[in-house]
Amino acid sequence: MCCLLLIFAAGCTKELNTDVQNTLQNVQHLARQSSISQHDIEGWLQERIDDTLRPHTREIAAKVLLNADFGNMIIDSLNGDENLIFIPLEPDYFSQHVDENSEPLQYFILFEDAKGNLYKENIVLYYPEDPGFTEITFEGYRDFINSTNTFLDQTGKMELITISDMQIADYEFENGILARSSYLASEYDPVLTEENGFVQRCTRWWLVRVFYDLVTREIIDYLILAEGNTCENDCPPHSVECDEGFGGGVFGDEFEDVEKEKKDLIIWTQPWTYTVRADVKIFGKVSSTNRTLNYFTNPPQITSSLSGCVTYDNPYYGNTDNLDHVIAKSMNLVHMFTQDNKQLNCAISVLMQKTNIPNVTFLYHQSFRWLASTDL
Repeated sequence: MCCLLLIFAAGCTKELNTDVQNTLQNVQHLARQSSISQHDIEGWLQERIDDTLRPHTREIAAKVLLNADFGNMIIDSLNGDENLIFIPLEPDYFSQHVDENSEPLQYFILFEDAKGNLYKENIVLYYPEDPGFTEITFEGYRDFINSTNTFLDQTGKMELITISDMQIADYEFENGILARSSYLASEYDPVLTEENGFVQRCTRWWLVRVFYDLVTREIIDYLILAEGNTCENDCPPHSVECDEGFGGGVFGDEFEDVEKEKKDLIIWTQPWTYTVRADVKIFGKVSSTNRTLNYFTNPPQITSSLSGCVTYDNPYYGNTDNLDHVIAKSMNLVHMFTQDNKQLNCAISVLMQKTNIPNVTFLYHQSFRWLASTDL
């Protein structure tokens, strides 16, 4: 028995009024009421100022506290459960990463989780090509976080640094589209190291330079600019006191194992008769900070089970004499990872057979491509 589902779409030319448009845009950002106050943020910074074991972090935290413009602080929803805290900073030189003889737009960013805890921070430095661009809006930065590959209509460079003054990423935009970026990726070494009676866990890091197609916005190339290990006293380029930065909770255990299912993939469709579909599960690791660092791990798996369907030789004059019963005898998947497991190429084939003509079989196949940065 086979069921046919038809979905009809009707066009509509009536424009929504401005109030309705604004309402629809704001629905996705319904905020959970923040429990964070200016006093909480000042206390968060003061804890780092009081940490005598991290002198460089103390210095940067003190300068952020001194230059924070709390009068223009905005706290609003990042997504349904988490909030983004957006604080402008006065144009005062405080970081080794500020270009000489320049005054970038500077912001202190904090993230509040669903339980009301502060769990991550960034300092944003932005160098606009247009001297008339003088302010990043909260909405503009939130959109950047959610999309990464676009930023208003700007041409310029954005840098993200930590409270320990370690640069973790930079982004170069051309007319609002991401053209180039660099990321500091890292992970804990699974093997504990013992030295002089002390047991420590090393952090391995990589500085990756990524290039994007300005039309498709896909990754077209990348370079490993540098790599190292903190147990070998290696620090990323342009970083000082890297043991403070890596010890601050920004790095390590960045990648999470994920499984995603691609449902209703069409392998073959015959108009007005039947469609062969498949569900496929893909596996990978997702970065908690930069999705372009995602990568695939295990081979994909077919999870659907085709029981067959019915075709009509003539859909307009179909009767019991015209019915051909078709079943899927087998379905196979072959795959190949490319670009250091950042791209998955997959081909699915299905062998079909007419039950009323046992010796008649036919093979359908379809190819798919998935990117770890967008599909995981």
